[in-house]
Amino acid sequence: MVQGNGVQPRRSWFEPGNTVGFQKGQSGNPGGMRKVARAAIELARENTPEAIDKLVALMRGECFTYVPDRGSEEGCRRVPVPVQAAVQLEAGRVLLERALGKPVVVPDAAEDDKIAITRIERVIVRPGEGGTVIEHCP
Repeated sequence: MVQGNGVQPRRSWFEPGNTVGFQKGQSGNPGGMRKVARAAIELARENTPEAIDKLVALMRGECFTYVPDRGSEEGCRRVPVPVQAAVQLEAGRVLLERALGKPVVVPDAAEDDKIAITRIERVIVRPGEGGTVIEHCP
């Protein structure tokens, strides 16, 4: 059906007879996850212990670098690097979120939105038989 401006309305992907979109009973992603994505996930999982160790070191401010030192046997020496407090806090926050999950933020209700409870009642109803009230305690 052509509209007054000569443009056909767009059909939904899920309309019956659609030959372009998803077919009934067929997966929209038959090959599953891409190989690149699988490889990235595997790489991340392999390096997780090292990443956590690095976050702990950052949180504690225990970071070091190596500088050349011709007087030592190894040819370099370990030098502490100062870690900013903001970096330490962020590393601690990330560790806590990984361990405990992100905190749930509950928005405060405005004074007008608060509901006043005026009465609590206990009603015991017999199952079946139309729900006959057995006991009602206001």
